[in-house]
Amino acid sequence: MARPADALAVFERCAALGGVEPETSLGRGIALFEGRRHEEALPCLESALARAPGLDYAKGLRLHVKMQLCDWSRFEEDCDDLVRAT
Repeated sequence: MARPADALAVFERCAALGGVEPETSLGRGIALFEGRRHEEALPCLESALARAPGLDYAKGLRLHVKMQLCDWSRFEEDCDDLVRAT
């Protein structure tokens, strides 16, 4: 992920080809996060988790992104959920 813009282009191409799998949404969310586009990353991570709640790293990254956005809604629940997932 040293080149988040290139990674994002790949994930967007996958989505355009019908590859809207949870992993694609997670990858897109990671690329957006790495590009410091937190507001765009959060819906991708939410989408990935809605379809695959046990997806590796997604819960932790979602919490981190929410903290970057100062979104403290469900903070305790998200922390508890993350701890239970480990």
